Amino acid sequence: MYLLYLLAPAVYWMLYHTTWGLNVRATGENPGAADSAGVPVFVVRYSCVLASGAWGIGGAYIVLAQVFVFTEHMSAGKGFIALAAVILGRWIR
Repeated sequence: MYLLYLLAPAVYWMLYHTTWGLNVRATGENPGAADSAGVPVFVVRYSCVLASGAWGIGGAYIVLAQVFVFTEHMSAGKGFIALAAVILGRWIR
């Protein structure tokens, strides 16, 4: 949990202050322009999908480490709370 306080600003800095972040944002916004600039669009998109899938391990952690069995409503709406936070934050880019 405490690592997230450091991780959030680090990811923000990486996305908005590095060449890698510019490539990721350009690939998402306009892949044709990114491709014409020499960015390997398929590689960037594939690596971002793999990284986002790695975050899904948190859901597996809830099942395997905390309760050892999947039950209905085990996340207790935590996903909807995160969605509400994003919406109330106005999807700031």
